[in-house]
Amino acid sequence: MPKMKYIGKGRWLRGVPARDLSIEEVKKHGGVKALEQTGLYKAVRKRIKVKKSPGLDNKQFLPVKEMDTGEVDNG
Repeated sequence: MPKMKYIGKGRWLRGVPARDLSIEEVKKHGGVKALEQTGLYKAVRKRIKVKKSPGLDNKQFLPVKEMDTGEVDNG
């Protein structure tokens, strides 16, 4: 269950803090779906950071071509 970001611009629900909510608070106040349906909160999803391997670029991966002889030519 993700945390929730408050996007309510000053609007609020009775008993629910008008601020970003922790995972525990999201559970306490009805869950992600219920809070998103109010339009006051948005789920915060973790972004996965993809690292490029050092030294790899598109030039190193050339297409493999098959010749009429069935042999593979990598160049």
